Amino acid sequence: MAVGDAGNAAAFGRIGHGGTERMIVYPVMLWLVALGGYLLGSPERPDTLAHRGE
Repeated sequence: MAVGDAGNAAAFGRIGHGGTERMIVYPVMLWLVALGGYLLGSPERPDTLAHRGE
């Protein structure tokens, strides 16, 4: 991307600068959404109150 930012737009080919950025950002964004869904969907353990002495 540094080559394209320096003025050589042909370095990105047919997808362009925005397409290159999407190839970098989209997989990370999808992975973070999947991780958040996994963490929100993980069941809570019902025995957590028993270990606190309550």
